[in-house]
Amino acid sequence: MSTLIHACCCPYCHQTLEYGDDYRNQVIDCPACQKEMTLPDTPFPMPQQESVIGKFFNSIRNKAEGVRDKRKLKGMLVDAVADGFLTDDEIGQIQAFMAEVDLHPAETEEWSQELFQKAAKSLNSRNLSRERIDSLNHIKQYLRVPDKAVETEIVQLSRFNHLLSIREGNLESIDVQNVVLRKGEKAFWSQPSRLWESRVVSRRYEGGSSGISFRIAKGVTIRAGGSRGKLVSDTADVPVTEGNLIITSHRLIFQGESKSFETKYENIIDIDNHLDGIRYSESNKQKQRQIEYLSPNGDIIVEILSRIFSTS
Repeated sequence: MSTLIHACCCPYCHQTLEYGDDYRNQVIDCPACQKEMTLPDTPFPMPQQESVIGKFFNSIRNKAEGVRDKRKLKGMLVDAVADGFLTDDEIGQIQAFMAEVDLHPAETEEWSQELFQKAAKSLNSRNLSRERIDSLNHIKQYLRVPDKAVETEIVQLSRFNHLLSIREGNLESIDVQNVVLRKGEKAFWSQPSRLWESRVVSRRYEGGSSGISFRIAKGVTIRAGGSRGKLVSDTADVPVTEGNLIITSHRLIFQGESKSFETKYENIIDIDNHLDGIRYSESNKQKQRQIEYLSPNGDIIVEILSRIFSTS
C-alpha cells in the first residue's frame, strides 16, 4: 500500500522536500541549508510515489509478514502430519491458506524432510496398520520428499511393512547360504547376532585357616581348628562369537565364526524372547542359549517365532 507524499521547494536553497499530510503548515529547518521554513498547506500532490524511507519500511513490513505467513504454514503442516495422517480436509485448509497469502508449494520443500520424519515417528509396532503405512507413503508423496533425505525412515517403513505382513499370516521364505534345509523345511529369517555363554572368568582360594596350637607336653604341640582353603571360581556371561541366527520352520540355527549349533523346536522347553535378543533352554542341554541381536529386528523375530509355535 502506497503512502500519500507531498513535495515543495525550500525558498532559500530550492532543495526539493517530500513530506506527508500530517506535516502540512509545520515549521521545520530545511535539512539542506538549515534555514527555517514552513511546509505549505497546498503542496504539489504525489499520490503514486513513495519516499525512500517509506519504501524501506514497507519492504521490512512485507518481509516480516512473509516470515509470519511461512511460520504459520509450517505450524499447520506440523499439526496435520504429527499423527501420521494427512486428510483431504487438512490438505484443503493448507492450500487455501497458501493461496490467501500467496505462498507457492515449492516453498515448503525446505521443511519436507523434517515434516516426514515427524510423521514417521508416529508409527510403532503397537499401532501398526496397513492404513498407517499407506498414509505415510501419501504424506511423503505430498511433501515431495526425496528418498535420499529419509533413507533411515524408508528402511524402518520396510521393516514395519514386513512385520505387518507376518501378523497378517504371510511368512515368506528366504534363501540362506551354507545351510542345508531338510525336506519340507523353509528359512524365514537371518539375523546378525552374537553368542554369549556363561564361563569362568577368574579363580581364587577362600576360607583357609591355620587354626590354634596347644602345648600338651614338653616338645609336643597339637594344632586344632585349622582348615584348608577352597578354590572359588567366578563366572560371568561373556561374548563367544558373532554370526547369524537363522530361523526356519523346524529349528534355530546359529552360524558363528568359531562356533555353530542348531536347536530343534521340539527340544526347546522354555524361551525368553526380547527385542534385543533371545534366551532358551533345551531338554538335552544344561546351559541356556543366549543370543544377542546386532540389528533392531527383535520385533520381527518375535512375530515369526510366535507364528511358528502357534501353528506347530
